[in-house]
Amino acid sequence: MRFFLLFSCLFVSFVANSEQIKVGTIGDPPYVIWKENQVTGFSIGLWNIIAERLQLKTEFKNFDSLEQALQALKDHSVDLLVGPIAVTPELAKNFAYTQPYHRVQLGAATLQKSHTYWQHVKNIIGKNFFFYAIILVLFFLLTAFLIWTFERKANNEQFHANPKDAISEGIWFTLSTLTTNGYMKFPAYWKGRIVASLWMVFGCLLYASIIASLTSFFTHTENTQENFIGQSLNGKKVVVADQAIADLVNEDFNTINYLANTMDNAFSQLENDTVYAIVYDKALLRYYIKDHHETQAILLSTLLAGEHYAFLFASFDNKYFNKVNEEIIRTASDNSTNKIKARWIK
Repeated sequence: MRFFLLFSCLFVSFVANSEQIKVGTIGDPPYVIWKENQVTGFSIGLWNIIAERLQLKTEFKNFDSLEQALQALKDHSVDLLVGPIAVTPELAKNFAYTQPYHRVQLGAATLQKSHTYWQHVKNIIGKNFFFYAIILVLFFLLTAFLIWTFERKANNEQFHANPKDAISEGIWFTLSTLTTNGYMKFPAYWKGRIVASLWMVFGCLLYASIIASLTSFFTHTENTQENFIGQSLNGKKVVVADQAIADLVNEDFNTINYLANTMDNAFSQLENDTVYAIVYDKALLRYYIKDHHETQAILLSTLLAGEHYAFLFASFDNKYFNKVNEEIIRTASDNSTNKIKARWIK
């Protein structure tokens, strides 16, 4: 009974001493997840630790758009915003960012139908395949002609002087040398041997190239699919979350960028073939694709490191600003941030 009374007194004392803070939430899973009036996620989990350490009682309010959330912050309807809020120069002019708590890995999603085996084959053989094929055939015929020209007099038993026989004999020698299928004919004259030697070296290089390409295709199909997007983004239309991501992607891939304020809008543009791919926070893309089974999109490889996420205050003068900053640094130092991150971001 005494223990119960003591516990009750401590609880009442804690509640009485706890200040209430109004927190606006903005963003998508896995950072902010609302379900049955309860909110969880990576950003929320980190904030809850900070609020507990500062003895703050949180009142959450969700916003459907960043514009609404920023207006509420200006009007002091909320004390700060929590979620996947990118650090950008535009917001930094009018608001106060805390220390960043997360560095984004940008990924890409595109429609599954865009990745057929034929496209993988085209990716392997390259755009100049037919040009190199013509060069190979011409080199093949030139080698056959030179061998016959140099050998027809000094080695006329194997390479007859008759042009009709010469065509078949030269081609047979060149083909059998390329395929290492045994040599029924061989050059005796030094000029013919030089040509034959060069052709042998060329044949070895050609075989090595073909084997490397086939090995890559059959044993690394998944990696080929993942890297395909990075190789094929040049000059393509992509949808991004904000101008900061647009600048990063454009610098690396020279893309034509469209902005989307929500994940639903981004995937709508993708499925309507307005854009070739979505370049977003990889964690957001993975969660959305997993949660929306009807989408035909697939998540591909990480492209590059992106922007930072932070909490947002209306100004640096807010009485909680410095305290929250200190706790963000402390949670990073004692590995609390990484533990929460590991739970929500795979």
